[in-house]
Formats: sequence, C-alpha cells, structure tokens
Amino acid sequence: MHVAPLTLLLLLTGNPAYGHPNEGPQAVCDAYPTSPTCSDGTTSCLICHVAPPELNLYGAEVRDALGPGDRAQSLGEALAAVEPGDADRDGWTNLEELIGGMFPGDPLSTHALTPPSEDAVTSEAYLHGQYDAAFALRRVETAFCGEGPSFEEVAAVAAADNPREVLHGALEECLASDYWRREAIPRLADSKIRPLVALGTCETMLADFEYDYRLFAYVMTGGRDARDLVLANYHVARDTNGELAVIDEAVSPIEAPAFRAGLPCRDPFGNSPPVPGGQPLAPEHRAGMLTTQWFLVIQTQASYLPRTTAAAAYRAWLGFDISRFEGLFPVAGEPRDIDAIGIDASPCYQCHSTLDPLAYAFAYYNGIGFNGIPGMGEPLIGTYDRERPTTFFLGPQVARDAWAADPPLAYALGDPMPAEATLESSTGLVVMAERFSTSDAFANNIARMIWAHAMGHAVGPTEQVEFAAVVSALRDAEYSVDALAHAIIDTEAFGAP
Repeated sequence: MHVAPLTLLLLLTGNPAYGHPNEGPQAVCDAYPTSPTCSDGTTSCLICHVAPPELNLYGAEVRDALGPGDRAQSLGEALAAVEPGDADRDGWTNLEELIGGMFPGDPLSTHALTPPSEDAVTSEAYLHGQYDAAFALRRVETAFCGEGPSFEEVAAVAAADNPREVLHGALEECLASDYWRREAIPRLADSKIRPLVALGTCETMLADFEYDYRLFAYVMTGGRDARDLVLANYHVARDTNGELAVIDEAVSPIEAPAFRAGLPCRDPFGNSPPVPGGQPLAPEHRAGMLTTQWFLVIQTQASYLPRTTAAAAYRAWLGFDISRFEGLFPVAGEPRDIDAIGIDASPCYQCHSTLDPLAYAFAYYNGIGFNGIPGMGEPLIGTYDRERPTTFFLGPQVARDAWAADPPLAYALGDPMPAEATLESSTGLVVMAERFSTSDAFANNIARMIWAHAMGHAVGPTEQVEFAAVVSALRDAEYSVDALAHAIIDTEAFGAP
C-alpha cells in the first residue's frame, strides 16, 4: 500500500500511517462539505501541503494538533482544533479561508477586501449596498458587447419601471453581437486550444485548429448545450455569411487544410494536404474537443501513453490541474507503470494513480502515428486504433506486451470505464467524456469561466452562495451559456457597486 499524501503528516508524530492517497482531501471535505474547495467533488492536497509530503503552515498546525486514537476521528478533531488560528497570517482564520474557498496555508491564496473610500461612499454616481441598474448596464455592455453604453441608454435604464427587463434585453442583444460570438468567446478558448504554442512548427501543418475554435464558439453561443464541448460527435463550418453550422458530412466531407499562414500543409511524407486530413475520426469515436485532430496532434504527438493529453483535457474542461494536486481520485493498484518509467515510486504515484487511468482511454487515439514502421507506412494523424496500445511501433515493447497480457482499465473521477474490447461502436474515451459532462467539476468550470469574464475576477469568498445558484441555473437551462450569463447579471455581486 502507498503512503497517503495528507496522512503523511501522521508519520511526523512517530506513528506510521498508510492509506488511500485521497484520505486527507476526503477528510477535509467531510469536515467542511460546503467549502467551495470541495465543490468539484474533492479538494487539493495543497490545502495542507506545499507539495506532498512537505507540509505548509496549515498542515503543520494540523499535525501538531493530532491526538492518539482512531486516525479518521483524530484528523477530524485536529481540523476542528485549528479552525480559530490563522496559519498563513493573512488576516483570515483557517475556518474563514476554507469556507471562503481559499487555502489556509498559503498567504497568496486570499481575497483582499478593501473598504471603499469616503469619496466613494458619499458619491451619488451609484446606489450603494444595493443593486444599481445603471452600474449593471455598464458591466453588461462592457463585458458582453465590448463597449460601454451611451448616456441615453444609462438614463433610460435608470428611469425604467422595470430596469431588470431593460438589462436582460441589452444582454440579449450583446449575446447575439459579433463581439461576443467572434471576439470574446474565441478568447475564452485560447488557453484551451493553444494555437500559438505550436504556431510555425510542424504541428500547424498537420492539423487545423480552426475546427476547434468553430466548435467551441458554436457550442458556447445561441443557447446551445455546453456539454457538447466534450460530447459533440460533429464538426462545425462557417458559411459564406460568416455563420456557424454543423457540417453535413454526407454532403460535404471534412477536408484537411491545404495552407496555413500562406504555407502549404504537408504530412511527414510530403503530402499536401495531409493524409489523412481534416477530422478523420468516425462520429462514434468523437468526444468533442477531446478528440479533434489538433488537440491529439499537439498533446499526444507520438507518445505511447498520452499522459499529457489526459492532463490537458482534465485541466481545460474540468478545471483540475493535476500538477497542483487537484482532482485526485486515486485508483487502487495504480499506477501500473505500464511503460516502465518509474512513476510507481514516491512521490510520482500520488498523481499518477489518477493520471494514468485517465490516460489509458486516450491511448487508443493517435496523435502523430504511422501504419507500421515510421517512414514506411502511411501517417495516422488524429485517428482511432483499438490495436494501438499493442502495435504502436514507437511504444516500448515492455508496455505493448503488458497491455496485451492484461489491458489496463481507464477510470475517471473515481469510476471505471468499460474495457475497450467490450465496446462495439463506442470507445472508453467517449464514455469518459459522458462522465465528465455530468460532473460537478464540468458545470463549475463553465460557470467560473463566464463569471470571471463578466466580473473581471474569480469568484470571491463573499460570492460563493450566489455562484452556487448560478451553477444551478446553468444546469436547469440544459447548460446554456446564454442562460448562465442572464443568471450572473441578476446577482448582487454583479449589480451592486
């Protein structure tokens, strides 16, 4: 058995403790189930650690408060005992930080609450301590239209009998604007699609990231279901009027890009356009943004077990950064270290017991692969191959043999996915994407994205209750981002100066 990251603090008392790597985060969430740090279904090991096993200031306080007896009870009692303290000396008690969604052992994890100046309090420009429609209108039009309202528009909303109705009307116009659909929304996708990371390198010649941008913009606008970010089995084109529409693949095949930045796109064999090109996956193998040719090319490239691909998907669509010990749902017996690189040793196993089971589902998809020995077979770019884990030429023989003898089972968020060999027209990754789409983490991640854009900052400690209501509104509206935006502008956090 492995030493658990947070329960390593028990070792420091002189009493050896072994257990499940998620015991510590689970204990925190059991003690503080309403903490925003637990809203995604788990919390980060960084609550108590700088990086496991090194304790931060808060973790050290918990260690010092531990008493003898039952481990779970002792840890719960220790957490309660240090609640009044301020481990990181930032002015917030440990309990206030946990309830407010902050990390009590990290002085940089805080939200400064600056009292308004006397001039601001006495200003007659806005209403104070209550929802101000004129203030909210400026926010609506700046965030969703890209420019502030006119003097006449501000005067009209201030004089309206039903100012909320005016605000929602303005938002409707903004959500249909070119600014929102063609400028703001694509910028929200930049960090997930990462076009500049590989711009000018061979990856840009092998795949077309415009498919990713079009799918993202289509799903996130027009009141559509945002779950298609990870579920879509279709692709999107832009028509001659500049409007987005699903491609009818029976009529118009999905073609590879012939040029990028004025240069011909070529595959490793010199073919232009690349072979295969466009989006080669059959619809039953697609999982939205997780399986576009661009995503697979830049993340998987020629790796055997696509750990980077799994981590990037986890971070982009669930908001879990495994490098920060977030979203850890360790699987018993993992990591198997199937490619014999030593990640089953401490401290690597603490993250890889979650990461590797995610990566198994991606191992059936090529980034840049070949049919046979590289240079002798046709390139396989962004394709699905059920035999890939046992036949991929660039994979180590020890890994291929291990996979053939005992195919590893993919897991997501603590749940096993069906064995790939048991699936007919679907894949384990498609099932995993379905699990992602129904998770609290996915809904929270989409809501945080739009909240931060609308507010100009992440969710603060005094905004957690309203944020939870906004997430519920997103779910109730079948994951419509338009409905989410309407829910956000109704909050006091948005409209009260």
